[in-house]
Amino acid sequence: MIKRDNWSTIKGVEWPEHPGDFRKVFSGEKLMAVLNEVTPPAVPLTAKPKLHSHPHEQMGICLAGEAEFICGSVRKRVSEGMVYSVEPNEKHEVRMLGSEGGLFLDVFSPPRVEYLSMQKSFENQEINKSQL
Repeated sequence: MIKRDNWSTIKGVEWPEHPGDFRKVFSGEKLMAVLNEVTPPAVPLTAKPKLHSHPHEQMGICLAGEAEFICGSVRKRVSEGMVYSVEPNEKHEVRMLGSEGGLFLDVFSPPRVEYLSMQKSFENQEINKSQL
């Protein structure tokens, strides 16, 4: 079976940890695509850093903007058109650079259950609102 959708019709869910930033999720059983829209930082290089790790393999492409990916002492700049990958359980953070926001398409394997839960919860709230 082929599953399809359009990014423009998938509702963006606001990141609880980063108000103003939005995440759109499209997932299969073993692979997940996440479109992250990140607002411009108030102060470059200090915007929304959060060191974290997850058991999922992650790779992606920067569709707009510029960011610094930090893994331990390694820092890599990523800008439009560049691809990146993060190994499972590797501690990392991302800091936006410049005065623009960014658009990043991430792919995770396996899918991140917490993102699926947030998307499902948001969609249920939207359905409930429309029934009022």
